[in-house]
Amino acid sequence: LELNSTLLSLNLMKNNIGDTGTDFLAKALFVNNVLLELILGANEIGDEGATSIIVALSENTSVEHIDLFPNPMSDRAREQITKAAREKGSNVQLKLSFVY
Repeated sequence: LELNSTLLSLNLMKNNIGDTGTDFLAKALFVNNVLLELILGANEIGDEGATSIIVALSENTSVEHIDLFPNPMSDRAREQITKAAREKGSNVQLKLSFVY
């Protein structure tokens, strides 16, 4: 992913990557500026993984859509991810819970 120049969407739903896997993925996102969509639903991502995503969002300029539902992160972590996306000043779409 760090060297990716063509992949626009990555769906890792239901791969049980957890916080550790999310940390590795976030480090790759930190330098990747091609990926537009990241789907990480049902991966047992908790608050630690959420923190990794927040850090990645602060540097990544390409991601426009992140799906993190369902994952066992706290409401506070969801709020922090939402805040990080807004601070980017971009139109990042987040899916953190059911959309009715």
